[in-house]
Formats: sequence, structure tokens, C-alpha cells
Amino acid sequence: MTTTNVKDERGNSMIGKQLQYIRQALNLSQNEMAYALDLTLITVWRIETGRQKPLPKTIRHIQEVLCYDEEDLIEINELLAESENSRRHARLKKKLREQANL
Repeated sequence: MTTTNVKDERGNSMIGKQLQYIRQALNLSQNEMAYALDLTLITVWRIETGRQKPLPKTIRHIQEVLCYDEEDLIEINELLAESENSRRHARLKKKLREQANL
């Protein structure tokens, strides 16, 4: 995730939605994601639900651990906006799993 503050149609930060998308693509529970990122379960939950905005250093740490890039985030945002494109979702989720190597 980058430090750019991308917003959804309601003006909410997309960081939480992006993290949730990546977590689900990796078939991880919030608890497993928290463990992989060395964060607390409540922190992952708060970020995903938009109740907490992560610090830039936390965002960089998540990006390093999960091995995704700006291009992946752009594609996630596009897919979240259009919602129905199962082939594209499947390709991106496979790519994210391979990159994360978890």
C-alpha cells in the first residue's frame, strides 16, 4: 500500500479495503494476517474496517511482507469498483499469493 490516500465513493480510505482484498486473496484469516505482519488482530481489524489509518511505516511494512506493488493496488481498486470480473479477480489473487509466498 502506498501512502497516497485513495478514497472510495463515500470518501473513505481504500487502505482497509485493499488490505482485506489481499488477505482474502491469500486465504488468510485476520488472525493469520496479523501474525504474518507482526501486528495485533485488533489492528488488522481496525485497518480493514476503516477505524484506524495505518502510519506510513506500517503501510511500507505490510507492502514489504506481502510483496505487492503499486500496480497491484491499482488493479485492486479497479476490481473493487467494478466487482464483477471473476477471471480478473482470479488472476490477481493468484498473482498476490505467488508474490507473498506465505
